[in-house]
Amino acid sequence: MQIITDELQKEKKEHGDYAFPILVSHERLLGYETGAFLWHWHPEIELTYVVSGEMLYSVNEETYHLKAGDVLFGNQSTLHEGHQWEDNDCEYIAVTFLPKLIYGYEGSLIQEKYVTPITERSGVSSLHMDGSAPWHATMAKHLKQVIATYESNQEGNEWTVIQEMMDKVSALTGRSYHLFDYVGDPNAENVIVLMGSGADAVEETINKMNKEGHKVGLLKVRLYRPFAVDAFLKALPQTVKKLAVLDRTKEAGSLG
Repeated sequence: MQIITDELQKEKKEHGDYAFPILVSHERLLGYETGAFLWHWHPEIELTYVVSGEMLYSVNEETYHLKAGDVLFGNQSTLHEGHQWEDNDCEYIAVTFLPKLIYGYEGSLIQEKYVTPITERSGVSSLHMDGSAPWHATMAKHLKQVIATYESNQEGNEWTVIQEMMDKVSALTGRSYHLFDYVGDPNAENVIVLMGSGADAVEETINKMNKEGHKVGLLKVRLYRPFAVDAFLKALPQTVKKLAVLDRTKEAGSLG
């Protein structure tokens, strides 16, 4: 077995599909010819969790000595390869996913403020989490949860996987996001449902109105497809009586 690439060294293997762009795969170095997988790249982010053994893993110009329990973050579109350490086998789990799995849709607030700065503007091609910092253990825990959920084959596990990937972003950035985020009065009767940058302006208005004695709220949609109905209902206050669902519209020649 060996990685199959095109003339530009892009891997031909699909990592999930358009609807759910993530793949969890169990690998062993001795499963590859010569005990190594060759240089290749793909548009997905790759997170590698070492189950047992050791290996040398290279990403662009950096080479890491990975051991059992380590996690390696490989940014999207980075060249990488791995080979044996002292002729020993290494068992590992690779989790590859497109960043849109986290941010949902192009131009979303999560994409612009938190995902793109990491994937395209940070200059970070890779990151070795070897347990030397407290948050490394948190990342390893979240990654194992993603793997377990992905492999459970339970109905609706797509939403759980996506939420767990959001938790990983929270561990990296310190900012918490969910499939739906509610702000406002916990006993609101009137709630606006909105996604995108317009939610920031609405949140300021909601805060001002509640200070004036109104009972209103805002539900921010972080993930539109697939739409998690149970998570949507759970995020709403039980007291809500009226919902106003807003969306941006762009019409050529209009004034508003």
